[in-house]
Amino acid sequence: MKIPAILIKIITTYFRWVAIGMAVLVIALGYSALLAKKIETIQKTSLDERSHLTKAVAAETKYLDDLTKSIDGFQRALSADQRQVINRFLPSSPDLPSLLMTMNMIGASAGQQLVSLSLGQSGSTAATTSGTSPTSGAPAANAATVGGLSVQTQDFTVQFTGGKNYRDFRAILALIESSQRLFDVTNYSFSHDASTEGAAGGGAYNFTLRTYYLASPMK
Repeated sequence: MKIPAILIKIITTYFRWVAIGMAVLVIALGYSALLAKKIETIQKTSLDERSHLTKAVAAETKYLDDLTKSIDGFQRALSADQRQVINRFLPSSPDLPSLLMTMNMIGASAGQQLVSLSLGQSGSTAATTSGTSPTSGAPAANAATVGGLSVQTQDFTVQFTGGKNYRDFRAILALIESSQRLFDVTNYSFSHDASTEGAAGGGAYNFTLRTYYLASPMK
């Protein structure tokens, strides 16, 4: 095969430019091939992430729908008064203002005065099922864990004054134990000055109590 003279002349005359053009063409083709693979990888990663986020949103939506149905069923099964009693017994938050009010009302009902309330340790109990034996070392906490509920605990100490004798101490203890809000008495002490027998302010009654509330399911 004979190469045309014009082609030979172009190659010999413009060899440098032909070589540069060929090199540029090779580099461009190679870069395009690499870039196309990179773009494909980025697109695939983006689609995977989008699919993962879509599934996560769908799961959260289903959870919220199920939670709404449970709440609706609970409200249909119980009257407003019954739900209020349950919330007083085991509130859905620490509700510290209500706690202070309850202690003040207990003192007033016993003819005594609440002089101090100090918050102590807070924590949580492990979820168990009804009928499960209490875990050793935490009988009070596990006593309130029923039906797989996750329950938070709040310890606090209170002091009442104004009692005159041991009978007054037992009276205020009975009011605490019969309160609509759930309390466990973990420690108590009382002091009484015999010289003030029958006088107002003669006794000081101290209690360490534990109360409970439901943990938020969204935490």
